[in-house]
Amino acid sequence: MKRNNAILIILILVFGTIGITLLLYNLVTTVEIRDLEMDLKVGNRIGFNVASDKLWFGMTNPGGTATREIVISNSNTFPIIVKFFPLGEMKNIVSVSENNVVLETSAEKTVSITASVPSDMPYGNYTGVMRVVFKKA
Repeated sequence: MKRNNAILIILILVFGTIGITLLLYNLVTTVEIRDLEMDLKVGNRIGFNVASDKLWFGMTNPGGTATREIVISNSNTFPIIVKFFPLGEMKNIVSVSENNVVLETSAEKTVSITASVPSDMPYGNYTGVMRVVFKKA
């Protein structure tokens, strides 16, 4: 019984140490996290919203697509990796043209974000968040 308890304690220590190490690594390598709100209307016509305060996809029909482009840039003195994570009710219908983008110092890149509406998606307003994580390369 004492041997089983000792093994259990060792396993807890090992996995705890690994977890803390990964957490600290992420805290040290993460430069910035930005959340961009997303908005999509599904209806019986097509409409545009060119405002830039969030990712407005406008209105599209079921089975349609809507795309917005964003420019990401690196003003740091070191290369970064940019990762995109869609969240919320639009999570499963949004895709990014390129993920894990590596940007050298003073570089910029245009990335397309597309909402692909399933043909059986009901009419309505849909929202979500595109989490953009900037990490040291």
